[in-house]
Amino acid sequence: MQTEPIEVGQDRQLFIDDLFFEKQDGVELVMHRPKLGEVMFRRDRPWEERSLDTPCIVKDGGLYRMWYRADQGSRTVPRESKFVAVLRGES
Repeated sequence: MQTEPIEVGQDRQLFIDDLFFEKQDGVELVMHRPKLGEVMFRRDRPWEERSLDTPCIVKDGGLYRMWYRADQGSRTVPRESKFVAVLRGES
């Protein structure tokens, strides 16, 4: 058990584990269910066939830039390709 304070500075913290809690009496982790909304992006390139995941979206001036991971290959068979890429899109 840690006895010294954890220095986090001015950064915001996401409390999804017990790193910042000595005890959890009266505390409950509640995750909101995802809501179906607009289409963020479509798999329309060969290198996106297997998966598109872990998006990171940043507003940069008047643009939105998104970095994401893509895997090539079929989603219904074991991984036949070792192609994995981190890609960027913007709008």
